[in-house]
Amino acid sequence: MVVFGDYESAEDQYNKALEKGKSIRAYNNLGILYHYYLDNPKKAEKCYKEAIKLDPYYRHSHYNLGNFYRVVLKNSEAAEQYYIKAVEIDEDYGRAYNGLGILYMTENKNIEKSLFCFKKALESDPNRLEFILNISEYYRLYESESDRALFYYEHALLLYPGNSVLIDKYLSYLKENDSEKFDTESIRFSSLKNIRPKTDLDIEEVVFLMGEPVIDQMHSSKQRIIDYYNIR
Repeated sequence: MVVFGDYESAEDQYNKALEKGKSIRAYNNLGILYHYYLDNPKKAEKCYKEAIKLDPYYRHSHYNLGNFYRVVLKNSEAAEQYYIKAVEIDEDYGRAYNGLGILYMTENKNIEKSLFCFKKALESDPNRLEFILNISEYYRLYESESDRALFYYEHALLLYPGNSVLIDKYLSYLKENDSEKFDTESIRFSSLKNIRPKTDLDIEEVVFLMGEPVIDQMHSSKQRIIDYYNIR
């Protein structure tokens, strides 16, 4: 699903897992498949809820439902409910805080709460790009302390020097606030491309999908990944 984009095979494997017995992770990951890849919102919602029915404290499905209601169904109240449940289950669950921060910043317009959530997300993982970007955007859009936004952009660039999305946001910020620095930085970044090919596996995404740590490096061959899961 994530690495090779073979959605039919992924759906088949998850359903085979469920034929062998009810599985929280299989329901959760099948929900992700229907939610993000196969555009089947009814099945996605059902799968997430089946996972929660099996384990009401499975934080990942609460978080996924939060995303589902916020992005797909535009139901801010339901999204908030599931995000909050996820962080009640795990007070260090950065992704859920991040989603809650986005919800408060964009839909509920509760700016003070959004900053609190973005800070909590960043505390959980200070080097995660999406967390750094969101707090950067917050300071850029809602606070007069523009130096804080610049601090976080530059911090992110130390960690992800070739990330094209980050570079675009950084240059956009400079264009608005420092035209001289924008000119010099535009030249510096003009020849850079994203340092990681799109075909590489996002290890964080696998951790998120499985709900547990996985081996350090899995982005080599398709067979190696298949062998890894077969051994498990």
